[in-house]
Amino acid sequence: VGSTGAINFMIIGFCMGLANGFVIPVAQRYGAKDYKDMRRFVANSIWLTVFFAAIMSITVCILCRSVLIAMKTPADILDLAYDYIFIIFAGIPITLAYNLLTGIIRSLGDSKSPLIFLLICAALVLGMSVFFRVAKIEVVGNSIYTAEEVVEASGIGTGDNLFFINRFSAASRIFSKLPYVDKAKVTRALPNRVTITIQESSAMAYVQADGGYWVLDQNCKLLKSVTESELTGLARVDGITPVEPKVGEVLNAGEADAPKVTYLAAILGQLLTRDMASKVTVIDLSDASNPGFTYDGRFTVRLGANENVEYKFGMLQSAVSQLTASDAGTIDLSIDKRAHFSPG
Repeated sequence: VGSTGAINFMIIGFCMGLANGFVIPVAQRYGAKDYKDMRRFVANSIWLTVFFAAIMSITVCILCRSVLIAMKTPADILDLAYDYIFIIFAGIPITLAYNLLTGIIRSLGDSKSPLIFLLICAALVLGMSVFFRVAKIEVVGNSIYTAEEVVEASGIGTGDNLFFINRFSAASRIFSKLPYVDKAKVTRALPNRVTITIQESSAMAYVQADGGYWVLDQNCKLLKSVTESELTGLARVDGITPVEPKVGEVLNAGEADAPKVTYLAAILGQLLTRDMASKVTVIDLSDASNPGFTYDGRFTVRLGANENVEYKFGMLQSAVSQLTASDAGTIDLSIDKRAHFSPG
């Protein structure tokens, strides 16, 4: 919520000001008893509201992710912030319509009807705050963390009001407290149930820093610091040195090596998607323009530049399937969009 406050205030505030500005000439014509022009201004304000509602809602919904990235929204809450602000911006037509309607009613000298409407809404909110208390919290998708740990991290408790739970804040708290959580979604079900669905990260590789070892997931998020005896089954990453590593944060290797981290995330993502991670022992990013990794204990794979990564891994799988179990050597994926195998 905090990461979207500025853009939310700017856009919604503009919508409220726009709708209220449209009704100023309506109030002026009503006061002058010029009912013919008043009706014309009402019609014009409705058409203008429809036009601006369509243009603004489409534009801001398309651009809001880019704006959040430009505002340097933390990567671990970017998707949640986007979902939150997207829903608000999708409701721009309703916001404009409400402010226009209440503005027209007030312009005609009726200030009671908007007040009655607000009182009804306040009564409904008060009723919802008294009833619909959370009685059951379910956790789905957890294997590393217990259900109790996920619920505690979310901050949701039995007795909380079902409608007043901030689902986005709860998911954000889960991310910040439980590093192995990759995705989290909080849903409500009447009359009293909350379901927390999580997807946990996969430990895939490790980097070394200051004499210690840091485990990475497929997004290059640091999951935990481990000892050498706990590295079994993880690929070693060479050519990247973490800068001030911290559990739960994306690997920071400094500005100069930031492209290496981006490339590493793409590589790990493909290895996970294609179920190839268990056969990779070392990933070498010493040369960011042509990184490589050892595969199946038999092949050295050269990837070339960070482009068409998905296609390159498809070529790799196809090439390996055509080789025999005794073949070993180098598979170069960096040349003319083809896999080149060199024995040895």
